[in-house]
Amino acid sequence: MAAKGGKTLTTAASRRLRLRAERILDQEITFIFSRTFASLSDDDVELRPREEMYRYDSGSPLAAQDDAIGDLLTAVGEQSLFRRMNFLRYKASRLRSRLSRTNPKKKAVDEIERLQQEAETCRSMIAQANLRLVAKIARKLSRNEDFEDFQSEGNFILLYSIDRFDIDRGFRFSTYATHAIQRHLYRQMHRKARRTSRESITAGEILAESVEAAPVAEEPDFDPALSKRVVELMNTLDPREAAILKARFGFGGDKGEPLRAVATRLGLSKERVRQLQKRAIERLQGMMEPRMADE
Repeated sequence: MAAKGGKTLTTAASRRLRLRAERILDQEITFIFSRTFASLSDDDVELRPREEMYRYDSGSPLAAQDDAIGDLLTAVGEQSLFRRMNFLRYKASRLRSRLSRTNPKKKAVDEIERLQQEAETCRSMIAQANLRLVAKIARKLSRNEDFEDFQSEGNFILLYSIDRFDIDRGFRFSTYATHAIQRHLYRQMHRKARRTSRESITAGEILAESVEAAPVAEEPDFDPALSKRVVELMNTLDPREAAILKARFGFGGDKGEPLRAVATRLGLSKERVRQLQKRAIERLQGMMEPRMADE
């Protein structure tokens, strides 16, 4: 029994290890490459002392109101965090490329997970230090009732921007992030104004929704055939996802609801509603692509 029990435990441990390896292999590790990475070690990208990385803005009313808003990064601190984050992801990606799905090595899986976790810590530190930037932009562009929605949207684009910022281009992250966040929020304002003027969204606008900070494109015109197709496809979504899309975008003649209102009504967090909305849009887009290709 002991031998059998030991074998069972070994088999169970192997199964858990394969599941961990599958999670790693099923998700691409993205990073901004630098030619210096090949010659660097972990010690070369150690974070600088805190006094070199941060400067405290004691006069900021935003920081005083919200403990979640971190101290501002110096140029040195910003460089240190971005270089370390991308180097750790680079190392994890190289290990991942050699990882076996059927016979993974525990040491490799442990190391990849460690590298990803440490990279995520760097990402969180960058985000924390830039929350006041998002709040400032959201307050500037929004009405009082829209501020939380704008701030939530801005935080999402902030994380997107962190993953795509290249420190070797020579400018500060705040410049890059400000442009990306403002562009996204202006696009949201433009779409909301169009929806308010006619009280409902076209199917084409739902399909054009994107989480990426892309340039504002021409708004899709109303297309009855496309609207009918989207309604049909929405019926194949998870009921909760479909309900969120209808509530958020006012599809079908109703006015769209703010993120907070939908979250409160469904008993979910705002971030969870955003995740479900994003997933539903991606599913609609995925289902539409093959149909459009056939036409």
